[in-house]
Order: sequence, then structure tokens, then C-alpha cells
Amino acid sequence: MKRAAFFDLDLTITNLDSFRLFLRHFYRRRRRIYIPYILLFLVLRKLRIISLHTFKEHALIGLRGKTKNEIKLIGVEFFQNHLQKTIREHALLRIRKHQRNNESIYIVSASPDIYLQAISQHLNCDGYICSKLHYKRFKFSGTLSGKDCIGAEKKQRVEQLANTLLIDLKNSSAYSDHEADLPFLETVGNIFAISPSRRLHTIARRKNWIIEHW
Repeated sequence: MKRAAFFDLDLTITNLDSFRLFLRHFYRRRRRIYIPYILLFLVLRKLRIISLHTFKEHALIGLRGKTKNEIKLIGVEFFQNHLQKTIREHALLRIRKHQRNNESIYIVSASPDIYLQAISQHLNCDGYICSKLHYKRFKFSGTLSGKDCIGAEKKQRVEQLANTLLIDLKNSSAYSDHEADLPFLETVGNIFAISPSRRLHTIARRKNWIIEHW
């Protein structure tokens, strides 16, 4: 069985929240009319009145009706002009180290599949796991397909991938900055808390996980 390294995206590979960055640049350039609408749902999300899943669906209103290829091009443009410069040097070096050891590399993110392919290809990853957009008649319907890729859903998708590709999870590695990824982190044998949140730092120290500051 082969080994793999699984990397969370936001605040692990990148130094900020990629989805918020995407929304800022997408609506600033194209559809300012939607900004008050999105801010309303952002407030509702911060107050925990709506789920992250619901917020994402409303936040992507400007993409409704676009084809998969149109959205892919938007994602590539966003990555090249904005997201690429947020990749942490430590993350890049660690990915290269795993690749030299013939380990497969996967990004595991709650972000929607708008720009995940672009960053995955740039880093020469073997694949990525993320929240999926739903398409109806070849156009984005405005909803997510299936569950949001967070918490237990991340864990389940990693395990499914490992079963399909015969990945040895006990000898694989996982990297994240936040305690929301605990289910996913604990699927592997080598756990890295990267510039962790206060709670993840506490848990990592108690469990003797490796803590690194990137």
C-alpha cells in the first residue's frame, strides 16, 4: 500500500481564507449589486443563524447559470492573479518533501471546486477533495452537490479515497490549522498542527502531535 499526505487548504497551504478572498475579488470586479445580499448572509452566518453550507450557496449567487468551463476559467484567473501569492513557502517545501518520498499529495478543503483544480495542478498534487458545485443541464444551479466538505464529511471522503486507491492511512500524514479538522486528522498516523488555533494547539500538545508554525 502507498502512503499519502493530506493538506487542508486555508491557513495551512495558504496564509488566509481562500473563499473569502475569492468572493472579495469576484464581486468587486463583476457584480457589485450582489454585495449587500452577500453581506446579509455573512452576518447571519456569523450569528450562527445559518450553516456554512447555506452561506456558501447564497454567496455564489453570481455564478448561477454559468457552465462548468466558465467557472473553471474564473477559478484559474483567480488563482493566477490572487491565490497563488498566498501559498506559504513552508507548505510548498513540505509538499515537495513528501513528493520526493514518493508519497501522493491531496488537498482536502471545505472550499468549493472553483479554484481547487488550479492550485492542485500548480502544486502537482495527485488530486483534491472539496465541496462540489451542483450542475443542472450543464449550468451551475446555485446549490452545492451533497454535503459540505467539513468535519466528519472530510474524514469520510478521505477514507473512501484511501479504500479506492489502497492508501495506507496509518503511515500517511495530515496537516491542518483548525480543530474543525480533528475527524480528518485522526484518520492518519502522522498528524501535524500547522500554526494552530488555540484549541487545536491545546489538543495537539495533549496528544503529542507535531506542532509547526508556518
